[in-house]
Amino acid sequence: MKHPLYLLLGLFLMPFLGQGQGLNLLPAEELANYEAVDVSSAGYASSLPSKHDMLKYAPPTLVQSGGTCVGFSTAYCAHSTMINIATGTTDPLHKYIVAFDPYFIYSLVNSRLDDPCETGLNFPVIFDAMEEVGAMRDLFPPDLDCDFSWLDPATGEFDEDLEIYSAASMPFRISDYMQIDLEKENALFAMRYLIANDIPVIIGAAVNDDFSPASYGGQIDANGVWNYKATNNGSLAGHAMCILGYDDELAGGSFLVRNSWGTGFGIEGNFWLKYADVASVVAEAWCILPDFMEELTYKPNEYGFDLHDTGFEGIEYRRIESRDGSSTYEGFAAKDVRVSAFEIYHNGGVYFGQWVNYVKDGYGVYWDEDGDRFEMFFRDGELIDVETAGFGSSVTEGDTFIRDYVRGVVGDSDLEFTGSLPAAFVAE
Repeated sequence: MKHPLYLLLGLFLMPFLGQGQGLNLLPAEELANYEAVDVSSAGYASSLPSKHDMLKYAPPTLVQSGGTCVGFSTAYCAHSTMINIATGTTDPLHKYIVAFDPYFIYSLVNSRLDDPCETGLNFPVIFDAMEEVGAMRDLFPPDLDCDFSWLDPATGEFDEDLEIYSAASMPFRISDYMQIDLEKENALFAMRYLIANDIPVIIGAAVNDDFSPASYGGQIDANGVWNYKATNNGSLAGHAMCILGYDDELAGGSFLVRNSWGTGFGIEGNFWLKYADVASVVAEAWCILPDFMEELTYKPNEYGFDLHDTGFEGIEYRRIESRDGSSTYEGFAAKDVRVSAFEIYHNGGVYFGQWVNYVKDGYGVYWDEDGDRFEMFFRDGELIDVETAGFGSSVTEGDTFIRDYVRGVVGDSDLEFTGSLPAAFVAE
């Protein structure tokens, strides 16, 4: 069976050349072609809370490598936050472990470019890829960075293993995305309205050296407020960021924006953008629409998400709660085949490794609630070896297990998961 990924790659491999600033802003005439969110009939202006944020659901602030702010603002920040809201994920370790890889789409779109780290992207390119290919949990192999390429150096063609690895991204395809029309009078309300509904707003701004802490000669003060001034302090560059909250009282009304320059920027990586400065600073604003939300109503935490198919017949990606409520299984399911999955313990720990029929079998890594990392080896659910290792953010050993298990079942149209779950688990 031809994997749908190969039918889609041609959509994303055009030379989206920019100036290496991370975000390639769209010309106004092109931006006008994209559908905008309509909240004109919402009627909830008086009932919106005076402040709201999604910080407890957001993954930790990281430092982007190269011009990858679009991946950090969309997949890593916005999409991870929305899935965490839908699943009620707030534990700091869990949010770190299950966040979406900001470099995954770059590894597809920019693979043929000479300098993939610095070329950057525009928003529709990455959103279209997230609709068609999805987003990859950062822990799933291989270990990606902004220079990673799926191209076979010998042939110049995409490695055939790409379609296998993408089985882990396809379930997390987004349903739709829209822009916020910044030319409309209700643009600020629309942004607040989305945020009040726990939908992050992703913005594209033109920034220069003033966009830095006051201690470095910029205009972001000790309270994290950006006191924007129209100056010629350095050349302007497109930069993508993620709005996670707002406060109608702070500095006359401000949005809480998550940056991707580390926790030393602003207040733990966040800053406040005044409502009064949005028209001057923000050139584009977008949002990912959640699944199962036919119309926007102010009912935070009430939207869900749909785990889509993996692209392979007989292989499912499932999320299953344990009967006793102590953990959640998230990962692949295929009868009598070694698969990869998480077990997310509600007391704070996380296990990621190989399973057969929902029983641990093979290589895995466990993080305890303190973030200490242990490599583990199981045979039929029995722990046979434990080696304490240094803390790490990704699994680099055992990278072949996704490839091996998928190759074992692809093409077998009769394969369906028909086994029963262990007593500890029950399917949703």
